[in-house]
Amino acid sequence: MITITNRLPGYRKIWILGFVFLFTGILNTRAQQADIAIQKILQEKRKENLEKKITGYKIQIYYGLSESKARGLKNKFAEEFPGYEVRLFYAQPEWKIHIGNFRTKYEAEKALKDIRAVFPNAFVLQSEINPHP
Repeated sequence: MITITNRLPGYRKIWILGFVFLFTGILNTRAQQADIAIQKILQEKRKENLEKKITGYKIQIYYGLSESKARGLKNKFAEEFPGYEVRLFYAQPEWKIHIGNFRTKYEAEKALKDIRAVFPNAFVLQSEINPHP
């Protein structure tokens, strides 16, 4: 029995093999380009998600006119409660200290119980939070 490839002249076999290699090379190149494009899109989405703010809760432990008092309280809080994010900022006309990025009011209220032992005027407020601190 004679196979089809045995009937083809030598140059046609080479031409067909060349075409197959060229075609697979083109497909491979396009697949790599698609992978690069997908990776770029994923990277941009990750960056957007890291920057995205959501509505959550923070604990405010101080608001007042004294910057030095605010800085002192911030340092005191950091020593007493080392696991929380502490943010000191100026919102005219007051200095404020906000604590944490709590997703739920329940989480904030739970933390507030411990914090009020040292900072009795602390309270929970709804705020934009960073879900990926």
